[in-house]
Amino acid sequence: MTDYVLVHGAFGSGRNWRKIARLLEAKGHLVHALDLPGPENDGTPVMQVTLDLYAASVVSLIESLDRKVILAGHSMGGLVISAVAERIPEKIMGLVYVTALLVRNGQAGFEIPLGSSSSAPSGFDPASGYITMPGEAAAALFYNCCSEDDRAEALAVLREKQALAPLLTPLQLTQEKFGRVPRHYVECLQDKAIHLDIQRAMRTAWPCESVATLDVDHAPYRCRPVELANYLNGLGG
Repeated sequence: MTDYVLVHGAFGSGRNWRKIARLLEAKGHLVHALDLPGPENDGTPVMQVTLDLYAASVVSLIESLDRKVILAGHSMGGLVISAVAERIPEKIMGLVYVTALLVRNGQAGFEIPLGSSSSAPSGFDPASGYITMPGEAAAALFYNCCSEDDRAEALAVLREKQALAPLLTPLQLTQEKFGRVPRHYVECLQDKAIHLDIQRAMRTAWPCESVATLDVDHAPYRCRPVELANYLNGLGG
């Protein structure tokens, strides 16, 4: 039995992982899919949401558990799991970047060139402290391979506002801490949000012990849950 801690990406919530959680739990694992702090999750004002706050919420959860965990992050969640690994590497069995941001030391998420102007959220307003992602834009950018039912379910739980600060904060990552935790990457061939060449460039800069390739969009947890859950299960043993 393995503890999995699953971290959602921008505009998301723990509900994004519902299918994955069911599949892993059916194999006897424990799954913890938390909501990161934010206006639409726990009411935290957007100007108080930071990468440090995100990481602290995940660290608190992991430290409440008895075993080492497999820590997976989707998209922006990659920033969070990297920050957590720098804090508590001894508590993490492995990091899994699910078409996620895997930045270098001193780099911020917003410094990653996502591939084209179409990757940018349509409501970028730095003065407000957040960016917005209307449903129509999300459907085209995130869920281009999903069935109509999966797309509708995804849009029903979409958080249209995302705090900017976590994406603008450079990560401080060391070989002694973050670098000692095994890394794994799930690359998605049809991803329009983080293009495949960008995914591969990131995992080349921080080499990963294993790579899974899924012919899918930016939301494999919705439209390829069996394949993703099987990969995660294999990492947990």
